[in-house]
Amino acid sequence: YFGSVGTTTDYNCGGDPNCSGGSTGIFAHLKTYGIQNVTDGTSNTIAFSEGLVGTVPSQLTRWRDDLSAGSGFGAGYFLLDANMNIPAVLQDLQTCSTWWTTKTNLPSGGNNNAHGFRWGTGDPGDSLFQTLVPPNSMTYPWANCRMDCGSGCGAVFTGYHNATSNHPGGVNTAMADGSVRFVKSSVAMMTWWALGTKAGAEVLSSDSY
Repeated sequence: YFGSVGTTTDYNCGGDPNCSGGSTGIFAHLKTYGIQNVTDGTSNTIAFSEGLVGTVPSQLTRWRDDLSAGSGFGAGYFLLDANMNIPAVLQDLQTCSTWWTTKTNLPSGGNNNAHGFRWGTGDPGDSLFQTLVPPNSMTYPWANCRMDCGSGCGAVFTGYHNATSNHPGGVNTAMADGSVRFVKSSVAMMTWWALGTKAGAEVLSSDSY
């Protein structure tokens, strides 16, 4: 299970591993938020989601494995809130999917921890995820995508990290009020983004996901 950082892509503060950054979600790297911070309502805010554990080296297993490259990210890669530059974020996600399709920028070697492999470290790709890519997406079939460091770094520390599962059609999520909801893979991307933010002032209908 992975904690939600909502729509934040810069929860590692530009790559500084000692930085205790914030996020639009319930969790951040080395930081959590309380119920008092969830002004969107605890029943409308995702706290946790399922996530599949990856393989080392990457076997290009859909929804499970990673990508990592030393360059390629755009203006969407270091944002507190992806809504600040939606086109840039979507371009980054498309770049990741292109790497997946062309089988390029695959991490390799024992030092490249796979998605969820060392959950207790609190590193983003190990124990956190973003509500950016809808769960079990066929358009974005990777689990992690790191764009600021090459294959020797692995994909777990910063980048884009998705909610995944073996369920047909979606993932189970735990909301901030403790309830469990099954969110469909067909959920609209912007609805998924809204479910991840704790204080985005979005109005959500329960039948929208």
